[in-house]
Amino acid sequence: MENRIAVITGAGSGIGRSAALRLGGKGVKMVLNGRDEKKLNEVKKIIEANGKSTDCFILPGDIAHKSTTDACIAKCISVWQY
Repeated sequence: MENRIAVITGAGSGIGRSAALRLGGKGVKMVLNGRDEKKLNEVKKIIEANGKSTDCFILPGDIAHKSTTDACIAKCISVWQY
């Protein structure tokens, strides 16, 4: 699954966190989204310490808001040229 990008909403806890940790071990580039920045940072640290994927960033905010969605797209384009 290398050279793939995943945008994971709710990545700070529950199913989103589990998905992020699982994909992190497969070398997937990730955007970790959620409303709790502290929890997102914790997940990112675990991924970087245990997984193959160190190419991920957090994007705190509510994905239901257009500004968060726009920021996500802009960040993906600037970081990965997609």
